Amino acid sequence: MPKELTDVDGESICGIICIHDYLATSKNIEAILIQAKSIPIRLILVLDGGAKDYVNEINTLVSELKLSAQALVVISHENNPGGARNIGMQYNNSKWTCFWDSDDLPDLMQVSKLVTSQHDQGFDLIIGNYSIQDLKYESDSKPPTKIFTLQYSDLLRNLGIWRIIFRTEFVSGLEFPNFRMAEDQVFIYSVLNKQPSVFFSQEFTYLYRKNRTDGITSNRDAFEDIPNCLALILSMPTAWAKGINVDVARAISNLMIGVISRGSLVAKLKLSLFAIRNIPRPQISLAIWLTLPTLFKRIRSVKTND
Repeated sequence: MPKELTDVDGESICGIICIHDYLATSKNIEAILIQAKSIPIRLILVLDGGAKDYVNEINTLVSELKLSAQALVVISHENNPGGARNIGMQYNNSKWTCFWDSDDLPDLMQVSKLVTSQHDQGFDLIIGNYSIQDLKYESDSKPPTKIFTLQYSDLLRNLGIWRIIFRTEFVSGLEFPNFRMAEDQVFIYSVLNKQPSVFFSQEFTYLYRKNRTDGITSNRDAFEDIPNCLALILSMPTAWAKGINVDVARAISNLMIGVISRGSLVAKLKLSLFAIRNIPRPQISLAIWLTLPTLFKRIRSVKTND
C-alpha cells in the first residue's frame, strides 16, 4: 500500500509535483519546499525520467528542510507527465489536490487561504488567476503578465491545470492519459464532463514560466501525442456535438496552436490527417477561426523581437 503522509494542521491540501529534469529545476523545487515549511500543505514529488537518478539528493533536501512528515518522494517509471501524475495520486489522501510543474512557482500561502475559506461551501473546483513569466525577457526584468480566470470562457481559452484546486473526492476515479503533451487538457475536460460546482477566485495562485529550453513543451516530437488527446476529448459523451460546438472548437484550437507553432513536421502531419478524417467541417472551420488571432499575434511578436 502507498505510504500515507503525516497529517498537517488545517484543511488537507496536497500538491503533486512531477519532476522530469531535476538539475534544471532544483532551485525552483527548493523554493517550493521552503514555502511549505510554514504552510499547512502536503507535497508529493514524483520523480520521472532522468530525475529518478537524483532520488537521494531530493530526499536529503527534504530531510535538511525538516519536511519529511510533510513531503513524500516517489518514483515513476512512466516517462510522461500523465502517468507520473497518476502515480502521485496513488499516494494522495488529502481532501484537496493541485497538480503543479516543477519549473513553475505556486503560491502555497494563497492556495491554503483559498481552500480554508471555501472548503465548506460545496465547490468541487477552486480556480485562481495566474501570471506568466516569459523567460525570453528574464534578463530585461519584464514583469509577469497577469491572466484572469473569472468564468468558464476564460478557463477554456487558457487550459492550465496548475491554477485549479480539485476536491479529491470529485476527481477520484479519473486518470490522466499516458501522454507527453496535453494530458492535462484531457483530464480537465473529463472533470468538466462531470459538471462540477466551480468557484472562480480573484486571487493569483500561480506563476507560470514559458519558453523554457529544457521543458517538455520544447520537445517538438512530444506534440505528436496531440491527435490522441483530441480523440479522447471528442469521444466524451457531452463534448461531441453535431454541427458547431464552441467549447469543443476552442479545445481543438488550443491544441492546434501548440502543434502549428512548436510541433515537429510529423506532429503537424498527424494533426492534419486526424482533423480531415475525424472532425466535421463546421467544427474544424470554427476551430481554425479561433486559432488565427493567436497565430497572427505570435507572428507579430517574433518579428518585433527580431
